[in-house]
Amino acid sequence: MPPSTRYSRGSSPSRSNSNATSSGQQRANIVKRLAIEGRAERTTEGKVDGASIRMFLRTCLQLKLGEGTLKVMNHQVHPLDKDGAPYSYSSTTSPLLKKVPRILGLPTRNKESYMSLFGIPSSPSSGSSSAPPVEDRYAGRIAVTQYQVGYILPKEFPSRSRSYDDSSYGRRTSVPEYHFVAVIDLWVPFMTRPPSYPYLLSIPVPRCLSNQLRLKIFPPPSAMASSLASLSSTEGETWDILSDPPVTRHKRSRSRNSHFADDESSDSSSSGYGDGYVIQGSFPSTDCMRVRWATPMKTGDIKETSDGRRRVGIRDVEGAMTCMVLERNPGKGKARGRAGGEDSEGIVMRLEYTGTCKGIWFPGVATMLGMDVSLDAGDCEVVWAPGEEPKWTVNGAAGFTGFAVAAPSGTTPKKTNPPQLFGSPSTPNGRMINKAAEDSGRWPSSSASLLRAPLPAVNTDDSLSETGDLENNTPLSSIASSATIPSSPERRSRASSVGAHVDSDAENESRPPQVPLSIHLNMNELVPPQKSSFTFSITGSVLVTPPRKPFQLSSHRSTPAYSGSDSDSEVEPVILPQFRVLFAEKETVTTTVRNELDEASLDIYNSKGDISDPQSRKTVVQPGGRTQCGVDGGRVAVRSITSPAYSNRTRRAPSADTSGRRTPSRPRTPNGYLHRTLSATSLRQSFLQTPRRRADILAIADVTATVRLSPAKGAKRPVGYDVELSLPNPADTGSEWLEFFLRRAPAEKPRGSQPQIQVRSAFVDKVPVRFESSVLEDTADKQAALGFPLNDDAVPPEPTTCVRVQAGEEGGTVDIIYSVSFEEKDPESELDVLLPVFLYSVTKMVVEIPSHKGILMETETNLTEEEVQEGIRLVRLNLEEHFQPELSLGVIPIPSSKSASRTRGIASVTCMCGYLYTLMMTCASIFFLTSYLATSARLDAKEQALAQYSSLSLLPTEVPEPATITTTIYATTTATATTTVTLQPSAPSASSTRTPAEPVHSPSPATSKALPTLTPTVPASSPTSTDALLSIRDLPFLWPLHFDIPPLEIPETARATALAVWRGLGRAWEICRKVYHYPLDPP
Repeated sequence: MPPSTRYSRGSSPSRSNSNATSSGQQRANIVKRLAIEGRAERTTEGKVDGASIRMFLRTCLQLKLGEGTLKVMNHQVHPLDKDGAPYSYSSTTSPLLKKVPRILGLPTRNKESYMSLFGIPSSPSSGSSSAPPVEDRYAGRIAVTQYQVGYILPKEFPSRSRSYDDSSYGRRTSVPEYHFVAVIDLWVPFMTRPPSYPYLLSIPVPRCLSNQLRLKIFPPPSAMASSLASLSSTEGETWDILSDPPVTRHKRSRSRNSHFADDESSDSSSSGYGDGYVIQGSFPSTDCMRVRWATPMKTGDIKETSDGRRRVGIRDVEGAMTCMVLERNPGKGKARGRAGGEDSEGIVMRLEYTGTCKGIWFPGVATMLGMDVSLDAGDCEVVWAPGEEPKWTVNGAAGFTGFAVAAPSGTTPKKTNPPQLFGSPSTPNGRMINKAAEDSGRWPSSSASLLRAPLPAVNTDDSLSETGDLENNTPLSSIASSATIPSSPERRSRASSVGAHVDSDAENESRPPQVPLSIHLNMNELVPPQKSSFTFSITGSVLVTPPRKPFQLSSHRSTPAYSGSDSDSEVEPVILPQFRVLFAEKETVTTTVRNELDEASLDIYNSKGDISDPQSRKTVVQPGGRTQCGVDGGRVAVRSITSPAYSNRTRRAPSADTSGRRTPSRPRTPNGYLHRTLSATSLRQSFLQTPRRRADILAIADVTATVRLSPAKGAKRPVGYDVELSLPNPADTGSEWLEFFLRRAPAEKPRGSQPQIQVRSAFVDKVPVRFESSVLEDTADKQAALGFPLNDDAVPPEPTTCVRVQAGEEGGTVDIIYSVSFEEKDPESELDVLLPVFLYSVTKMVVEIPSHKGILMETETNLTEEEVQEGIRLVRLNLEEHFQPELSLGVIPIPSSKSASRTRGIASVTCMCGYLYTLMMTCASIFFLTSYLATSARLDAKEQALAQYSSLSLLPTEVPEPATITTTIYATTTATATTTVTLQPSAPSASSTRTPAEPVHSPSPATSKALPTLTPTVPASSPTSTDALLSIRDLPFLWPLHFDIPPLEIPETARATALAVWRGLGRAWEICRKVYHYPLDPP
């Protein structure tokens, strides 16, 4: 059966599977009831820091809410029984639970202790007035994790048998739900504060269907300074208060069935806070509760937008405007219609604007605000483009809720009396006193209180204040400065959506493009400082027409100064439109122009100045190109390249004769030619006044360019050249000036010095004519505007020189001579030949380079080379418009006669040194050979002599007989010893004779006895080979490198000669080394 009261526990889930399937997965309400109580505090220094908030929640297990900027000061969690009554607690030990039953509308506290469910008896000494708080393990706790304030579940839960009665025994029991109450003390700082913003409190809250708020706000500063004894002194002081979502008050009386304890019946914290204001009531489910309050704005301080909304303040605006030129509207006649459309002559543009607003502020409490954006086109007229949808498309980022167009002319916003809004000051005795707002004229006509918006029905039978008798007669003062609410449900739904739509009072009627737009903003999504930036975009197609000029009266007739249909009339520029955010403190808008035309170019002028002034023209945008005008904007004019529409000023300048005779188109008298350097803008102006026509008419038949190198004195290679250009003058071009450009071909890397170009002379049919030259700016936009291709690399473009020759309109042959020179210190070995680039197509281009004495040339070009006997000839057929011929000459200089003679002298010296070296080496070889032969001859002679001596010693000779030596010893005292020695030569000569040996007698002084006789035999010696010298072939032959040979006797003259030859060879070797390493020094 259903529960009898709204505080009983939830019913069991259904057993029906079909019911669960049909209704889907149901999300259980985690927070059953929520109440917020707090007060905004002011410090002693007079500055407000924030508000002290106390949040009461009745939760079912989990709880999670965003931390935001709040700070958790204190918290306490207490369990509830199955009937929703809190278990027994003490207001002394748990002061945060003091007002929980009254604030959350709970039954009186249970006398049973929650710890008894776990079987833990309470101590008898501790009564209900001193019961300790429930521990975190049984009740859980509040913690901040990952920027979320969450409830951490308890670790232990009571068993089912203890938490429920026995009456449920025997039936299928459901899963129990454990309910707790949580009280969290928070400190919430102010998000914004005066003077630029109101006081703003942003309180993150969990989702809940029953929400209550009671917030005390300090009084205005003047009210605090006044005396509290006199209420009349604060009658004019009040707050404008706004809450989001809105807070609703309900007339109700105190519940008579509620019974509170003595310590729950009074609010002791309200004492001493009787001079403040209170906002209280219920509010729908939300994730964040925002409360704003500020002093009421005076009537003169309220600024409104074009549609009646309150206007925000913006500190800085950065805008990017893109103007895409789609076509030129010629109109149906010379007179332009003022209403626009097809009868108006002008330029059709598609406008794309992107704006970023930083520092959006508003001192009041209103949140649905707006800002005005207007299209500024100066004195030009702007109408909707014919064939396009006549409206703006507006998109925006976070905070954008739509836009509206200003009311039609002749209607004014309807003003109504604003509703009376009341403040709620609390008196010292807690009674609420009503205060009517004095300023009734500060509210817009469509303002209404957010309290009147439909809110979900909430049954709140609980009293939220101690002064319930006076609350029935006290209107709610939670909204004082409300936002502008749409007047119909349809408009309200559109205002709440985000996208590109029109939120207009009269959607069926198209307004002019220059009527201001009101961009609607929701300040709740632009909370500073993190989200104070807002981005939006506006797109649409318009027709911009030049301003009307008065008719000019002449002596003959009156003609309009501007005629749209006259093909010979000058092209009138129009101002580039720009969107401007009105009343912004600082604004910067950059404008970009894109040319979406196929056969027309755009002239871009400065925003101010006469268009006839060459300095006023900024650039030229070719089809498909774009350029950036900067923050000053500019003016644009369309120049057709398919029709001969050129300036009247150019055609009338040479025809100053009033007699009707035509002035010659160019001077034919040889009074000298003029060389004048004009600005780049004037050259481009005249260039764009010369339109391109059909290819069969504006085509040059033949162009011949002769390149002659001009070597400089003392330079190793040529540093310049002269170009002789000859071509037929294209007739019927609509201009007397023939123009071409000289420009280096794009390179992959930056080159060295820039060439110096000088036009020497110009002739038409051998008659000198005027010519002009100028160097254009070397920016990418300028080069792209002239039709030159751009590199993808980060290499800056090459400068372009424009040459103009007054060739006239009568044809003829044009001869132009110009010179190009480079710096001598330029180390490049190639010369870039600058050939002309024409605005028209060329049937045939021939480039001839005559041969130069002493110079070898190599070419690298995009032309075709033809074989010729002398020089170089290059040909290219059917050149397109803006075709750039590329030619690089590799110049190799041949040495001159002086240098050649010097080289020949060095070569001859080298050859002579070589010959001398060879001769000296030959002489040295001959000398060494001669010495060797002489030495060998002498050695051979000695060898023969030795050989002869050896042969004589080997002849057979008479062998001497052995000599017998006899020694006789006598045995007497005195004896005489006689010794006979026979000497035999070992090798007697052939002529020597033998001489017999004579005995030698040596007397003995004493007589000796007779001894035996010894006869030694000495064999005859035979000749051996050791007796002769070594053979010549056995002698070691060592030939030293030096000339001082000790074994040989060399004369001193030979030695001096050898030394001189050796020194000469050394010098010759040094000379050969120098020649080999020339021109460097030998290592």
